[in-house]
Amino acid sequence: MTLTATDLAQAFIFSDLPEAALTKLATRIEESALAPGAVVFREGDAGSDLFVVLDGEVEVGKKSRSGRETRIAILGPGDSFGEMSMIESASRSATVRTLGPTRLARVSIALIEEMAAESPTAYALLLRAVARNLARRLRTTDGVLADIAANVYAHYPGTGTR
Repeated sequence: MTLTATDLAQAFIFSDLPEAALTKLATRIEESALAPGAVVFREGDAGSDLFVVLDGEVEVGKKSRSGRETRIAILGPGDSFGEMSMIESASRSATVRTLGPTRLARVSIALIEEMAAESPTAYALLLRAVARNLARRLRTTDGVLADIAANVYAHYPGTGTR
């Protein structure tokens, strides 16, 4: 299947990009079809690409200090992951694997850097979308942490609440 600008526009992080930028990206992005249970990357791997789910679902797992992996998210069509590689040169913060047959678009950080040089406006729109996406995830995480803390504090009266 050939990736199109329309396919990319369905992804939140690309939805604000102009048609010309989407068309150019579509010709340069690697697309892959993965079987159920395939590992896209593991926590601790070097990060150099971001991914967009075109079809299917992936689960995001994070290891605790004790080494136990816990599912922290399920992502589907239009969702992206691996964006932190755009922002910092650090290892992957989670493991991502497919839950069923999944089609992904793989966007290299090098391609995004080329976009910055060729079309600063498109690059700025992409960064804004990535920032909004990360802020949305942080807001969700804050809510989950508040619920967990409230539950823990309920079992230990006099701690953590005001």
